Amino acid sequence: MIPDEWLPQVVRVTDATVLILVFTIFIIFYYFCRNSNESLLSTITHWPTEAKERLILACKYYLSSLLLLSLCALCGSNSPSFQQLIKDHYYIATIGTSIGLFLSLIFINSFSYTEKYRAKLFFFLMHTVLLATTLLTLGREICIKAGFYTLQLIAVLIIIALTAQMNFHEKLVEPLSKINAIVTAASICVTIIGTPKNSLEIFLLCLNIHLGFILFAWMFVLNTQMFIKDCSTERETFDPVYLAAVMEISTLNLFLRIATLATLKATLKNLLILCEK
Repeated sequence: MIPDEWLPQVVRVTDATVLILVFTIFIIFYYFCRNSNESLLSTITHWPTEAKERLILACKYYLSSLLLLSLCALCGSNSPSFQQLIKDHYYIATIGTSIGLFLSLIFINSFSYTEKYRAKLFFFLMHTVLLATTLLTLGREICIKAGFYTLQLIAVLIIIALTAQMNFHEKLVEPLSKINAIVTAASICVTIIGTPKNSLEIFLLCLNIHLGFILFAWMFVLNTQMFIKDCSTERETFDPVYLAAVMEISTLNLFLRIATLATLKATLKNLLILCEK
């Protein structure tokens, strides 16, 4: 993905990006801990029992989707012929998966949770299986390592979402939408360019990977707060399946960025070992 001569510089950017994110999380966490009386967590404790039960139900759907996603990825990684099929038809598989994910999410959102539950659940399962195909080209070792890092980061981000004020996600919407536009444009350019060959293309790749890593970390905080607040709505408008699907996408976006960063560091380590020999 990246020429060997550029790997050390890109990995240094990776280390700096991780440090920036950790420092930002620490500062914001410290600030919100000093104002814990207005936090989302303190609000949840005063919710009625029915609202808490809706939150638990939504969390069950979310955790079940992650479990199914992991099982599908594990089964796919044990099938060399299926992996080879995806590699041989990479662009067709990528376009087909993207269209399938887009359509399945539309159907999940459009179908009523109470009136068309089976159809909604079918597209939810389809959405999860399609998401699993995006992990097959990473390799089992990278997936396990990235999964371990993702779980740690998610735990911290959930704590941030709970200790933040109830309207914190509203303050995140505008800056994150601007950053998302930059990352999306960089991602499209990287897809078209392929393997970078000069400093400008390396810069676009770093925007896509590193800025995207920070973007999706804070997007997870935003989606977590919206996920929790939507559980406090009336039962008629409550939709745990759609909420779980949104959180699943948010989690996978974060995982893929972490997996990419882990791949870069592993590639550089192997390169240094070969140079020593």
